[in-house]
Amino acid sequence: MVERIIITAGVLAIAAACGCSSGPKGPGYKKLPDYRIEPVTAKDGSTTLTVTSRETLAFEEVIERSPNVSSVAQVTKLEGAKVPGAFSVAPDGETLVFQALELQPRVLINLWSTSTRGTGGLSRITAGNYLDSGPSFSNDGARVYFASNRNSVLPRIWSIKSTGAGGISMLTQGDSWDGLPCADVKNGRVFYASSPRFSSSSQIWSIALDGGLPTQLAEGEYPRVSPDGQWLLYSQSDPDTRKRKIWKMKADGVSPTQLTTSTDSDDVQASWSPDGKYIVFSSDMSKDSNGNKNFDIWVMRADGGGVTQLTTNGSTDFWPAFGPDGKTVFFTSNRGFRWEIWRMEISASLPTE
Repeated sequence: MVERIIITAGVLAIAAACGCSSGPKGPGYKKLPDYRIEPVTAKDGSTTLTVTSRETLAFEEVIERSPNVSSVAQVTKLEGAKVPGAFSVAPDGETLVFQALELQPRVLINLWSTSTRGTGGLSRITAGNYLDSGPSFSNDGARVYFASNRNSVLPRIWSIKSTGAGGISMLTQGDSWDGLPCADVKNGRVFYASSPRFSSSSQIWSIALDGGLPTQLAEGEYPRVSPDGQWLLYSQSDPDTRKRKIWKMKADGVSPTQLTTSTDSDDVQASWSPDGKYIVFSSDMSKDSNGNKNFDIWVMRADGGGVTQLTTNGSTDFWPAFGPDGKTVFFTSNRGFRWEIWRMEISASLPTE
């Protein structure tokens, strides 16, 4: 089942369409929805937002048996009241901010923060009947950048103080779907994905921290700037297989280089290690012990070599992000039949050759 919750100028409607998929092999599995915000443009040029749920594979056991991981611990305890999505770890490693979907009493997505140690409660960053998504700390930790439809049908890029106090600033204002921003304060730029009206694919753009005219860099989605501000990671669909691959390019859009090359896997949501030498990402290039294909967390060198699998649980693992120590990786997972944010400690030596 694929459910679409349609948001048009603040009015909600619900429609459903059925889809078929084969069941997983072995006991202990369940299909859980993964919610995504998507733009839909009609033939007349009008655009709506949809919150779409797609089936993902979940496994009842939460244990991680990977030889490359020494421990896995749950960070959030949302227990279904909120569904976490994209998140960002603060530069000091003490807190993280995440988007949380709530379906009752109405559909909304706000931003919340919590301790990375899994202690304490939640602190609200944004509020209102909006779709606030894709949060990312600036690299000085002072602000959080995110996408929101709070003054338009389609989301634009906004920023707020990381404490949630004070006003909210809007950066982009074009007629496009803008999302998944990341800020490089040192060089005064914000990078983000954008889908202009009638565009057939997402594109990577940049804009000055104080706004102004944006610059198009490449086709792709989910840009992440390197710690030194020199490189961008992003995903791009292969024109033949339609599978997404990890790429990197210079922050000014030159020297694009494809890093992952498998023809039958989706490689997405890549992010940098604190020293810029390694990249973590989510991919379905492997199968679990029962032969089920699912998304796990992987790591590789910044040149695309030394690809190593980290998680092996039969559930779906998304949105990996390094902690500041370079050995801790945070991620979302539906293991245990609920979406939560988890952290793991890498026990294996990171690939050097």
